[in-house]
Amino acid sequence: MTSRTVSQSVSKAGSSQGARAGRSESPIRRIFRRTFRNRGALIGAVVLFVLIAASISAPLLSSQDPNAIDPSLTMKPPCAR
Repeated sequence: MTSRTVSQSVSKAGSSQGARAGRSESPIRRIFRRTFRNRGALIGAVVLFVLIAASISAPLLSSQDPNAIDPSLTMKPPCAR
């Protein structure tokens, strides 16, 4: 190997180790960073968050009890009630 080839390989090895040493971010933080850079993934995350929030707060959004049954209305036709 020539001295030029050796110096290039040493500099490449040093730069890759320096890049690894500078990267101390956790894998979860990296996933969030990459996800929120993508516009489609960001929109999907917002929609998913809204759906989860609506399902958690469903008892607060509804005014009627879903388990309430009136036995006197079992044989009557549907109404606009």
